[in-house]
Amino acid sequence: MKPFFCGVRCAVGFPVCVLGLAALALSGCGGTGQDDGVVGSSATVRGVAFDGYLAGALCFLDTNGNYKRDAFEPAALTDNQGYYSYNPNTDTDYCASDATADQADYCLSALANASSAALRCRGGYDIVTEEPFEGTLTTRVALTLGETAQGVVVSPLTTLVATTADDTEKAHILSVLGVTDESELQVDYIATSNSTLVRTALRLQKAAQVLAEPIRAAHDASGDAIVDPVGQVYEALSDFLVANTDRDIATVLSDASALSEVAQQAETLFVAAEQHASTDSPVGNSAVGSNNRTQSGRRAAQVVQVATALCGDIDADQTFSALEFKRCARATEVVLKKVIRELDEVTLPSDDTSIDTAVTCLTGSGCDSLLQVLGEDRFDLTAIQDDSFTSPETTATAARVLDTVTPFSDLSGKSLRVNDPDNSDPMRRKHARLELYFGEGSTASGGPLSACVRYLDGAAAADPNRSTDDDISDGDTRGALVSGTWELLGNSGYSVVLSLRITDTSKPYTAIVKSAGTNGEGQHIYRFDFDDELENWVSLNGLETAPSPVPQNSSACRERFNNLSDG
Repeated sequence: MKPFFCGVRCAVGFPVCVLGLAALALSGCGGTGQDDGVVGSSATVRGVAFDGYLAGALCFLDTNGNYKRDAFEPAALTDNQGYYSYNPNTDTDYCASDATADQADYCLSALANASSAALRCRGGYDIVTEEPFEGTLTTRVALTLGETAQGVVVSPLTTLVATTADDTEKAHILSVLGVTDESELQVDYIATSNSTLVRTALRLQKAAQVLAEPIRAAHDASGDAIVDPVGQVYEALSDFLVANTDRDIATVLSDASALSEVAQQAETLFVAAEQHASTDSPVGNSAVGSNNRTQSGRRAAQVVQVATALCGDIDADQTFSALEFKRCARATEVVLKKVIRELDEVTLPSDDTSIDTAVTCLTGSGCDSLLQVLGEDRFDLTAIQDDSFTSPETTATAARVLDTVTPFSDLSGKSLRVNDPDNSDPMRRKHARLELYFGEGSTASGGPLSACVRYLDGAAAADPNRSTDDDISDGDTRGALVSGTWELLGNSGYSVVLSLRITDTSKPYTAIVKSAGTNGEGQHIYRFDFDDELENWVSLNGLETAPSPVPQNSSACRERFNNLSDG
C-alpha cells in the first residue's frame, strides 16, 4: 500500500496514510495541500453543518463555482458538534484574536464581498451514527467585509435550494419542501425536533448518496475525479422537481423510475463539472450502465422507504425524541451502507438479498429489538453492515458493543500503540506503527494529541529497529512526531476522532477510531475509519499510561521505537 501526499487524496487507511504523509512531509512536501487559505479576514461566516451533526467536515467558500476547494479559497473544519467559526453551546469563538492554531482551523472568513457565495461542506463524521459522512452539502451566503454572517445552516434542505437557477425555481423548491421562505431552513431542525424537516432531509441525503455511488464507481476508478457527484444528484433532482411541478418530493423520492432518471441527468452534470474543475485530470471514460442506474434507483427508493417508516411524524405537533431520532438515523444508515457496498462496482453488482430482508425487517415489526439497541449509546453499526438480517435477535446482539470492549474514557494522560497487521512482516520488509499520546484538554471530551509514527516499506523495513537515517526516497520514516487533537465522538464513549497535523501550517487529517474488543490472541482491536477505508489495527496493551516523558521530537520517537521489544 502506497500513501498519496501533497494534497492528493490518501488511498489507504488512516494510520498508513498518516505514516506515509509524515515521512514525506519531512522530505520537503510542505503539507497536505489543505493550506490555511485567507489570513486576517474581515468577513466571517458562523454556523453549523448537519445531516446528523457533522464533525470534522471541511467547509469552504467555492468562489469560482467549480465544486472543489482550491488553495486560495477560505476553508474551515467543523468541530465535534458540527459548528464552524463559533460554537454557541460552548461559547467558543474560533475566530477570536487569541484563538490557538488548533482553534483557528474552525474559523471561516474571507477578504471579499459576495452577494451569494456557495458555501460547501464535505466529508467529516456524523456524530449520531458515528460513521463517516459521504457527500457535499451546500448553502448560499452573503459576505460583507467587516460583518459576520450568523447562524448559517448547511444541510440537505439548503443544498436542494442552493442548486436553483432563479427566484421562480427557488420558490417552487421551497414550496416542495413545505416552507414559504428560505429563512425557515436556517434553523437547527434536529435541535427543535421538527420531524417533518428531519424526515425530508434524511430521505434527500440518503437517496442522493445512493444515486451518486454508481457515478463515482464508473468515473473514479483511477482515483482522479475531484468533484463529489452527490452535489450533481441534488442539482438533477432540483431540475426534475422544477420540470414536473405536479410531483411532490415524497412521491419522487419513492419512485425508482424517477430516481433512475435523476441519476442519468446527474451523471451528465457530473462529467461537465469535472471537466470544468480540472482539465489535467479528466474523469474516466466509463459510463454508468442502464442496469446499474436502474438498480441504484430501486435501492434509493428502498433506503427512502426505511427513512419514511422510521422517521415519520411522531405526534400531532410533529416532534420526536432524541431516542427516536437516533433509531431512525442509525437504522437508515445501516441500509445505506449495505446498498453503497453493493453499488460500488463498475459492472452490474450482484443483487444482495440481505438488503431486501433488512428493509422488510426495519419497516415492519421484526426488528424491534434491533431498533432498541440502535437507540442506545452502546451500538456498533459497522458490525452489522454485512449481516443477513435473517435472525433479528442475532443482528440486535451483534449491534450492541460487547462488554469486553474498553470505552475511551479518561483518555487524558493515556497512550495507545497500534500496529498494522498487514504491514508488519519483516520477510516482506514492511512495518507500520502508530503511538498516540492523549493530552489533557479543557474538557474530558477532548484535548491535544501528539503521535510517533513509523512507516517502512521496502529495503528499509528489513530491520525495523535498526537505528539509521530515514530512507526518505522510499517514503519511509523510522519515527516522526506529528501533532493534532482528539475528541470523543457522540455520546457512546466508544468512538474518538483523531485529527493529526502533518506540518505546522497544514490542515489536519481526521479519522474515527473505534474500540472493537480483542482477537483470539488477546490483542486489542482498534478500527480506523478514514476516507472510505476500514482497517483493524492491533495493540498488545491497549490504552495505558503515557510514557514519561512523552517524545517531543522525531529523534525521540525513533529512539523510543528502537528500544521497544514488541516488534
